Amino acid sequence: MRCPLLWFLLLTACAEAWARNPIIPEVFAQEGTSVVLPCNRTVEKLAGHWRIAVRWSRERRTMLMVEQNGVMKRGQLMVHRATIQEALFQKGVFSLHIQSVRSLDAGLYAASIQYGELFRQCQVLLHVTEVTAVPSGILPETGKVSLTCASTNPQSAKEVHWYHNEGMISMNKTYILHEKELTITQLTLQHSGDWRCELLYENGRIESASYHLQVLGFAQGDLNPSFIYAAVGSSTELPCYLSGITERSGAELSVSWSRIQSDGHKKTLPISDLAILGSKSWSSQGSLLKTLNQNFVLRISEVGEGDEGLYHCSFSYHGLILTRKLTLVSMRVSSSESGLIQEGSRLQLACDLSDPSGVERYEWSKQEQLVMNDSEAEKGTSEMKVKPHKLSNDRTLELAAVSLQDAGIWVCSVSAQDRIVGQVKYHLDVTGARNGPLSPFSSGEISFAVIFFFIVILLLVAIFILAWRNRRRRLSHYPALENVERRSPAPKKSLKTGDKQETGTLEKNCQ
Repeated sequence: MRCPLLWFLLLTACAEAWARNPIIPEVFAQEGTSVVLPCNRTVEKLAGHWRIAVRWSRERRTMLMVEQNGVMKRGQLMVHRATIQEALFQKGVFSLHIQSVRSLDAGLYAASIQYGELFRQCQVLLHVTEVTAVPSGILPETGKVSLTCASTNPQSAKEVHWYHNEGMISMNKTYILHEKELTITQLTLQHSGDWRCELLYENGRIESASYHLQVLGFAQGDLNPSFIYAAVGSSTELPCYLSGITERSGAELSVSWSRIQSDGHKKTLPISDLAILGSKSWSSQGSLLKTLNQNFVLRISEVGEGDEGLYHCSFSYHGLILTRKLTLVSMRVSSSESGLIQEGSRLQLACDLSDPSGVERYEWSKQEQLVMNDSEAEKGTSEMKVKPHKLSNDRTLELAAVSLQDAGIWVCSVSAQDRIVGQVKYHLDVTGARNGPLSPFSSGEISFAVIFFFIVILLLVAIFILAWRNRRRRLSHYPALENVERRSPAPKKSLKTGDKQETGTLEKNCQ
């Protein structure tokens, strides 16, 4: 009898202790996520009581309150973030829903429920885990940042793990871990993305939190090449892609272009000379306006002599200036012969670059205009087809005996890293050879002589016609003279000027 009695007394003491100090449930949430603070009561006790009032508070400050008349009120800290489902009151569910949890939301929450003359309470302890960054916001590359994994849980974590884009980070010179703080000593664009920390406790609980790190810098790879190749006389664009730009960072960002002159001095190009691709625009001070991924391209309408060389694209953000270097290489084709090339002659074409250091291979090809079919030929539709001629590491193309088929457009292409990075064209004119001895006159001189001879003939014909018309006009004034001339085609005495001589001749003819 004593054992059951002692057991009963022990259970009674535990119940009284729990009533005085009930076990408070704990809820763990990550900053920025949503969380539910549970509060459930049995339906049987709520039956018949439809006017229910609920009040959620933290540290005696009201977070949310539903009065018996159905009016819902929220505290200043929970405006637009806290809600409760009134439709579930009759089922005994009074849980508090919090959206976009903040670190300040951590603490002990208490729910007071009144229905009729009955009162009930719920208590929930909310823990918030977060990652803080120093400095915060968008960071320029080459800088450093410290990420701290913080939790309101009073227990100490036995292990701390860090992940970047779900890949675990191993400590080295770039990543330094001190307790819950991770320091990245040299920021690059590759460090952009989600960083997550995990806290492991002795009881097996795992807490985690994430932070999205944004790094501002120059895009890597093909978007920002180190060399730009352009033919002399053509137009070109020097790209300058920035990655990680947001509307917030764009307001504090300034970009400029400059060119290194032959004497080594830097010349800043005015903003009016800068052209922005797409719908992007500059402010009056040259700052970026409301853009995400921006290409600050410098457009050169016609590459001329002296435009080649080193260019700098620089941006300033929070007092830090980062610069990207880009080299413009001008391309041209030089020929061993000038003017029209005689068929059968020897010719050399050289692909000249202002800076050939970045070129791995040269390739010569010829463009041929091919008509696709008869219908397209009638319409004049054709296309240019590139026919490879020679592939070598030599920049010079040698034609031992030029033929008429060699006439046309020749293209010199330069390659780097297994892709074509620049092209320059050369128009080759070929004149045919003659079977007989070569004339000392050029074709242009012969054409001029023919045209001149034709003009002289035309002038002589015009003079003859004019003289004949004048003679006809003069004879029309003396019809008898015309009859005499018809009878005597060869008179013995020619007429002399003067009226008397003309009259004597007429009298003689009449006799």
